[in-house]
Amino acid sequence: MISIFSLIFKSPEYAQFVYDGIMKNTQMIASREAEFYFVVNFKKGDSEKVVEYLKEKNYPHFIYDKNPDQPNYPANISDIYKSWNFGVSKAKGDIIVMLNSDMFPCCNHWLEDMLEWYSEDKILTPRLVESGRIPSIFPHTLIWNFGRSPGEFQMEDFMVYANMWKQRKLEPRGLFMPLMMSKKLFLEVGGFPEGNINGVSGDQIFFYERLKGKAEHLTPYNVLFYHIQEGESRP
Repeated sequence: MISIFSLIFKSPEYAQFVYDGIMKNTQMIASREAEFYFVVNFKKGDSEKVVEYLKEKNYPHFIYDKNPDQPNYPANISDIYKSWNFGVSKAKGDIIVMLNSDMFPCCNHWLEDMLEWYSEDKILTPRLVESGRIPSIFPHTLIWNFGRSPGEFQMEDFMVYANMWKQRKLEPRGLFMPLMMSKKLFLEVGGFPEGNINGVSGDQIFFYERLKGKAEHLTPYNVLFYHIQEGESRP
């Protein structure tokens, strides 16, 4: 089984956005070869509304509430990484896929396309089409504004654009999310560092230090996601 999950913090709108994208375009969930769930990084005063929404909709979710009085972003970065690690601990699958709530996949075979490249010694991160709200510093990224909020998202236009850019090849390195990898390997290396360390992001430490010599970071060019950018962290 493959376990796909998204972090969510406070926004029912973003919860619905990512849920719609995954359910629309992931055939392996219907066949029960994959599961999807949310992990709520719970902050008192902010997260109650989205928790009620997930319960009302009966969307699978877990709540990470070890620090309900956590500060606002980015000071709560350690709680974010702890939530990712908590989410992996809840996965039923041997393969995990993590994504942010402001990401939407292209096409109903994106998961199968990623699996074609997968092995336990590979970390796969698809190409992103980013809105251009903030500059992108990562390789393999495409910039085109298909909406900077869920309500503005131009799904059909994005699908046409993404299909136009698909190529069946792998390129070295890439972004940090969405992320497909072995659950066993994730746990063996200790998961994400629980916070940024000495000015270095936990993502960089995870990819370039903890996974060094254990797995190769690669980008499949035939899998694309749209990235609104900043998502729930934007006021």
